[in-house]
Amino acid sequence: MGVQLSDQGSIIKTAYEAEANAYTDTKNTTLASLDANALLDSDFAAAEGFMRKTGAGAYEAIKTNMSAAVTPTVNEDSGDGYAVGSRWFDTTADKEYVCLDATVGAAVWIETTGGGGGGVTAHSALTELDYTSAGHTGFAANPAVANLDMNSKKIENLLAGSAAADSVRYDQVLRRAAADINSFTEKVTPINADVMLIEDSTAFYAKKKVQVGNLPSGGSSLPVIDTTNIVKGSVDATKLMRFDVGGIAHDTTRVMTVPDANITLCDTAEVMLLDGSQTMGNNLSVGLHYVFGQGYRGTSDSLFTTFAGGPGSADSSRLIIFGKSTIQTGRMSFAILDAAKTGTVIAMQMEGGTDTPIVDINYGLDMNTKKIENLLAGSAAADSVRYDQVMRRAAGDINSFAEKTTPVNADMVIIEDSAASYAKKKVQVGNLPGGGGSTTWTGLTDTLGVITANQLVVGNATGTSLQFIAPSALNVDKVDSCDAGVATGNVFKIPASIAQGDVFFVDASGNIVRLGAGTTGHFLKTQGAATNPVWAAVPGGGDMLKSTYDSNEDGIFAIAQGGSGQTTAQAAIDALSAVSGATNEHVLTKDTGTGNASWKAAPGAASGGDAAYTIAANDTPATLKNRADVSCNAVSDETDINTAFATYDTVKLTEGTFIIDGSISMGSNQSLIGSGPRTIIKLKDSFNSGISMFVNSDTTGGNTHMLISNLTIDGNRANQTTGYQYGIVWDTVTEGAIKDCWVKGLRTDSIRFIADCKHCQIIDNFFVDSKWGPCVEGGSEYVLVEGNTIWKILMDGIYIEKASHVSVKNNTIVASGQFSDNSYAGIFLSAAVGEEANYCDIQGNTIRDGGETNNPQYAIKINSAHCNHTLIANNDCYDCAQAGTFYDNGTNTNWGAGNRKLNGTWATGA
Repeated sequence: MGVQLSDQGSIIKTAYEAEANAYTDTKNTTLASLDANALLDSDFAAAEGFMRKTGAGAYEAIKTNMSAAVTPTVNEDSGDGYAVGSRWFDTTADKEYVCLDATVGAAVWIETTGGGGGGVTAHSALTELDYTSAGHTGFAANPAVANLDMNSKKIENLLAGSAAADSVRYDQVLRRAAADINSFTEKVTPINADVMLIEDSTAFYAKKKVQVGNLPSGGSSLPVIDTTNIVKGSVDATKLMRFDVGGIAHDTTRVMTVPDANITLCDTAEVMLLDGSQTMGNNLSVGLHYVFGQGYRGTSDSLFTTFAGGPGSADSSRLIIFGKSTIQTGRMSFAILDAAKTGTVIAMQMEGGTDTPIVDINYGLDMNTKKIENLLAGSAAADSVRYDQVMRRAAGDINSFAEKTTPVNADMVIIEDSAASYAKKKVQVGNLPGGGGSTTWTGLTDTLGVITANQLVVGNATGTSLQFIAPSALNVDKVDSCDAGVATGNVFKIPASIAQGDVFFVDASGNIVRLGAGTTGHFLKTQGAATNPVWAAVPGGGDMLKSTYDSNEDGIFAIAQGGSGQTTAQAAIDALSAVSGATNEHVLTKDTGTGNASWKAAPGAASGGDAAYTIAANDTPATLKNRADVSCNAVSDETDINTAFATYDTVKLTEGTFIIDGSISMGSNQSLIGSGPRTIIKLKDSFNSGISMFVNSDTTGGNTHMLISNLTIDGNRANQTTGYQYGIVWDTVTEGAIKDCWVKGLRTDSIRFIADCKHCQIIDNFFVDSKWGPCVEGGSEYVLVEGNTIWKILMDGIYIEKASHVSVKNNTIVASGQFSDNSYAGIFLSAAVGEEANYCDIQGNTIRDGGETNNPQYAIKINSAHCNHTLIANNDCYDCAQAGTFYDNGTNTNWGAGNRKLNGTWATGA
């Protein structure tokens, strides 16, 4: 049913029975019958926006901008219809903003989203709190880097406390800094009930509180003076202990009114209560060190002393305590040394007859030298406190205290009472749970009065106490301190009646029981579960009759009687195997036809046998190791190989990795043959020194007929940092061949014919990741370098220097010169005066740059005029180098046909 509302007329037209009447029948209803609070379009003045109810029957539409293309400014304000809560969507930057203040010309919009492109809420867009403007005047604008004002802020959780209540006002901590007490509010008229802090000298200077009125000679009423305060000097009894007054500035004058008219001097040996009934003699002046108008008086070490020979015939041994009186001399002055006793005088003067009391006499607290400066980053230098008197939570705090190595029961420790909200209390050591005090062992002794070495602690006969007793006094059988007798509770208790040869077993009750030694020659027979073992005779046993098996009693049994008929092991083997009738160098094997053992010629024996020696690596599979003559251990494996070459001419290596740190040396007519690329001869990690992994044994007279084939030579360059490491270096070798090898990871040359190598071959090998590929040098000649694949060599792919009649044919060279761009060649040929390179031919090679980062300078480079009559033909050098295809500085170079240049054209010369 659809409804159409109109406030222009006075009716609401309602469509009903639409299917039957197709809106032809209507029912008119007057607006007057609607609820007065019905929400109509006329309730909103704005043309668009989000609806918001502002009161009973009152609504508004908060303007939005759903398709803005820019960021709102201070001018998008109430004059434009915006209000607090308006939303602004920047569809270009994918950001949303909300209006917090719509004041005309000063609107405030805050971003509520992250960056464009679907960003998350950006916390960084929130305005940083201004602690100062918020009333927190102890913080700077950036509290992360500012100092904390310790006079207005609390130290939260001081000493790693976790509760929020663990806080303290730093400016309420008493420090030792100068003028710390002076900074407190002063009470100018203290009374007796006021409390102050002292340290108790009779209780290890523990801090306690004391009422002002109870201080010795202190308070507003007359105190009790006792011998604690009046102390004679230990050397000179006429001298009295003085007390120091700190905190009073030098030359400060105080006027003092005597509080009582009746006072009597008290001898230092007397105890006197000044209750106002005493009288004081006339014409008496009192001074310390100095009396105005009379100079220094008294001894230098006294506190108060009368004038020797002065008015009143006062004795200098008497201490004068005075109350209120008219001093006949008119005035009395005295002085007090400063706290450091350096002689600085703080003078005080009393005028006779005046009633002006001494007030505001302060003392200063010396905080000594240990302070906590700027606690919690406080910036004021005066914000410091003595820390060595604060119990801290830091490790080693208690350990820093002086130790009492022999504590007694009466000593006190501090604990926290778990039954009283962990309030701190003191406990005597002797009252600790478990008896913190000491206990004498003599109280445990009722057999021996003293403890001696090697005694046992055992219960006494009545079980009422412990006793010390020697083991010999325990006259019962012991096995590992267990009583002999009947076992109970599966405890191993050895029965009392035992003898040599007895055995023990567990019976049906779980007890350990004894089985006697039994009959000689019997064996211990088990009879299965739930049955005890027994001694039994050997079944079928019996004596071997000498008359049958050894009739002549010579100790030898014939083969027919189950023996060998021989007296030695070797003779027995020979007799049993019938080796005496076999052909030399035959082997004992199983005959296929009869199944019997038979001596036969070894396989291959007709041609002299297999003279090769097989060596396995440490990681060679077990099945191959079993066939090898020896196995290496991955430590200096060249030793086993060189040992084999001392006897054999052919050495075969199984699959596996042979780790070497020395050279493998081969002689004439010797071959080293691997089992393919998985036969790896590898230089050990971090060798970092010079080495040639393969050498020939005679570099003077030379070697001939040498072969290295079918294996991998790994210089392990990735795990070396220094050293010249070569793969194969031959010097003066004739008719040698290196073929079907994988050569990689050398810090220098892969293969180097260093001098006078003739009629040698480097064929069908794979070279990668070494400094140079194959190198032929030093007068070598008639060398064939053919069919090799050379890839990612750091410098020149093939290097020929001072060598003649070298054929470089049908090699594939890709990505040489990786050490530096545009510097090296695929094939490099050079010579020198008197050391020419003559009649070399370079034919049928394929050279490419390989698309690597660095490229060779030239495909083929003839570097010297002493390279004579070089033939270059049929080389494919398409896309091969940076500077050019060929470089020819040789003499009489023969440019044959079929050389394709790097740009695809055909060359007839360099």
